[in-house]
Amino acid sequence: MPDERGFLAQDEKRKVVEFLQSKWGDRARCQGCGESHWGVGDIVVSSVPMSGGGGLVIGGPTYPFVVVFCSNCGQAAFVNAIVCGVLAGDPTPAANPPSKEVSGGQ
Repeated sequence: MPDERGFLAQDEKRKVVEFLQSKWGDRARCQGCGESHWGVGDIVVSSVPMSGGGGLVIGGPTYPFVVVFCSNCGQAAFVNAIVCGVLAGDPTPAANPPSKEVSGGQ
């Protein structure tokens, strides 16, 4: 589990790499440059949901992600942190009503 600031320990980063090797196998080539050398970001990040009106939903459901990136060209991908075993829980956010919406540009 990441620390209180969201940082992953080295063994958690290794777990992500092992997960990707087991799922991507020989297909783990970067779509951008064709290399197969991947790095794992240091922190767990999350998506920010959008409301139907185009505003950001603060405190609503979200997906936790680990960023993986091509060490050659920098192309990045998100991997669900629950599915790859870094966090415990349900990999889909609960359908709870959002707590606050921030309208775009206001």
